[in-house]
Amino acid sequence: MRVTTRLPRPDRGVSTVVGAVLAILILIAFLSGTYLWTFSAQRRMRQLDEARSDEDVELHATFDYDAGADGYVISVWAENTGSEDVQVIRLWVVDEENNEHSHVDLPSPVSIPVGSARDIPHEGLGIDIADGDVVSYVIKAVTKRGNTFGARLIPSEAEYSDYPIIVVKGACQNQTSTTSEALPIYLKVFNETSGEWVYVNTSDTITAINGTTDWALNLTVWNDMDESIALEKIIVTNLENGAHDVIEVDPWVIGSRQISSKACTGSHTWRGEENEVYEGDILIELLDDGLTIVGVCVLTVHGAT
Repeated sequence: MRVTTRLPRPDRGVSTVVGAVLAILILIAFLSGTYLWTFSAQRRMRQLDEARSDEDVELHATFDYDAGADGYVISVWAENTGSEDVQVIRLWVVDEENNEHSHVDLPSPVSIPVGSARDIPHEGLGIDIADGDVVSYVIKAVTKRGNTFGARLIPSEAEYSDYPIIVVKGACQNQTSTTSEALPIYLKVFNETSGEWVYVNTSDTITAINGTTDWALNLTVWNDMDESIALEKIIVTNLENGAHDVIEVDPWVIGSRQISSKACTGSHTWRGEENEVYEGDILIELLDDGLTIVGVCVLTVHGAT
């Protein structure tokens, strides 16, 4: 009799289990990779958000009159007051008067370390300022992290004044008859001998012995308010001897954000010595039609050398 031994057949379900285990392992590996990538991306985004929230920039945008350029020039600079280094990559300008927006990409990012300040190149913004213009611009700086910081374009004197009317000192300049050098204010005196107004110049013969000397001042101001202001009086005081003139203006109406100039004349005790013109500080006080002081400025008078 022949005995036949049969080997047991593998259970068909084993292959199914093995396949399922492999599929689970593959899924776990995939989910682990996805989770790690997602966690890493979320961490980077969280770090970026934290760094973005730690950015703080104080932007300054000012304009001044430059006699050398025979016009107004603009300065834009930023101070990093946050706790993260900042890179400025773009500037926007908003023309509120005409509701226009434009921007310029900087040639290269301007890096501003914490606690530092840097000038921001602003060529191409297309801002031209002239006497009589309404200067109603907002400048905005965009950082590499996506933050935006803005500042209104104002005269540099407005950064240190709480008055609504700002005297633009540089635009009150004068050129003497003998030199092209710009002097701090446009001051003339009346020469009774020639019967003409002459520029302040120590080489001119001007006699003012304990008396008065007629004068003229080209005053340029800017209205920082959202409404027009009418000036009624201008008080000019000699800070050396306290003498002062009160000039009646017919009211001088200055529109919102507008630059405006006016020639003012008066008689004043400038100096008590023969052939010597006053060189020193004069106080300008601007009064509105309610006789409230709306602007104050100290100007320095120079004679030519």
